[in-house]
Amino acid sequence: MRAAVLAIAMAVLAACNGQRGPLGPQYEYEEDLTLRLDQLIYFAHWITPEIEPRRYDTRFFLARGFLKRRSDAALAFIESLLPMAVGSVDRLEEIPDRLAFLFQYDAVQALERPGVAEVLHEPGARDVIAALPDAIEIGGGPLLDRESFRAMANRVKEKTGQKGKALFHPIRVALTGDGAGPELDLAVPAMDRGAALPPDAGVVKILSARERAKQFAGAVATR
Repeated sequence: MRAAVLAIAMAVLAACNGQRGPLGPQYEYEEDLTLRLDQLIYFAHWITPEIEPRRYDTRFFLARGFLKRRSDAALAFIESLLPMAVGSVDRLEEIPDRLAFLFQYDAVQALERPGVAEVLHEPGARDVIAALPDAIEIGGGPLLDRESFRAMANRVKEKTGQKGKALFHPIRVALTGDGAGPELDLAVPAMDRGAALPPDAGVVKILSARERAKQFAGAVATR
């Protein structure tokens, strides 16, 4: 499990420098890239258990980006993303795109994405987006688990009368900035867990669901 966490962390962090996964010699050669050693953070040293027929002695390094430095809090947060990160990916290099919504959010830029624009044209979508900030605020705290997320979604449902895709599509685009992605009852708690991390945790600032909802509703209102 911990080795998988490190592999995911490497993939996520490499994406910050415009890469789509850990660099290998062939990738560096074909793309004429130079690895910036001054931008690497020594993260861990792992040796394959003796029970394995083929063993490796490996040191892991992270590219500066979503994580600014190694810390127990940073590693624990990355580990908490495992169920969401590996749910529907076939290759390690797909993980950064799947998790990018956590670390990179811009409501105005999101409105330019075709998938988001399409959702905004759905009947009742703007009503859901307008009701979302208050529905989160009424809960009185962060959405740290599936139950709190579902309770918030039910408040939006009661306010707008929308349900099913008509309810969850607008919530998705408002909180993730994209028309597709991980399950919302995993993604939204991940946002608020990340937003609650202390500044010295070594993770770049993650916007909470409340902050995202307000930003997105404001951006839509000006269109």
